[in-house]
Amino acid sequence: MRRLGLIAFVFFISTTTWAQFRSSQGNQQNSGGSSFMDKIYFAGGGNFGSGTNPNGLRYTYYSLFPTIGYRVKPEFMLGVNISFTKYSFPDVFAPYRNSYTQF
Repeated sequence: MRRLGLIAFVFFISTTTWAQFRSSQGNQQNSGGSSFMDKIYFAGGGNFGSGTNPNGLRYTYYSLFPTIGYRVKPEFMLGVNISFTKYSFPDVFAPYRNSYTQF
């Protein structure tokens, strides 16, 4: 029952999250008065976690997701996201210790 509640909570949070932008110049942004640099935005996120794989080996990972974009209109934005993830397995003996990097 707890798992179902957690899944419902995560679904609720993910569907009610909104990104907002407030211009200090009022409606000048709608009239095209903003410069190119005012329309560039940066965003991103990241993760950290650990667990056990099917073979019983522990692992840890972290991820970074930087984003850069351009605000075409206040309600329409284009952007590029780059994903970086690194996994490591601390239980493996030193000569065979593995880590994986993904882009």
